[in-house]
Amino acid sequence: PIWYKMFANLCQEIDDFFGYDMGYPTKGFQWAQVKEKFGTLRAYYDVDKLDGKGSEKLREIIDKYEKMSAKTCEECGEVGELRNATGWYTTKCDKHYEELLKERKERFGEDD
Repeated sequence: PIWYKMFANLCQEIDDFFGYDMGYPTKGFQWAQVKEKFGTLRAYYDVDKLDGKGSEKLREIIDKYEKMSAKTCEECGEVGELRNATGWYTTKCDKHYEELLKERKERFGEDD
């Protein structure tokens, strides 16, 4: 999925943050969980020895990418929208959302 590139950019920004902005070794940071939930990217982490200002900056970086995922089609990377696809949240552009609805209707006989 296209979000892999977004996640790679997130990781690079975190590496830059730890390596240059704060002077902390990356050794204290690790991902606890990364997933898609309710149609957006969710990233949870553990970190040692990070002060309040550093914690705030780290959360800002991750929040930026989580918000970006709610506007980026998970299929193609074009501008997307967070939508309810018959009970399942997904972020897709108009084209991929219509394809999803068509597929679900064919597969499960669901209405739009």
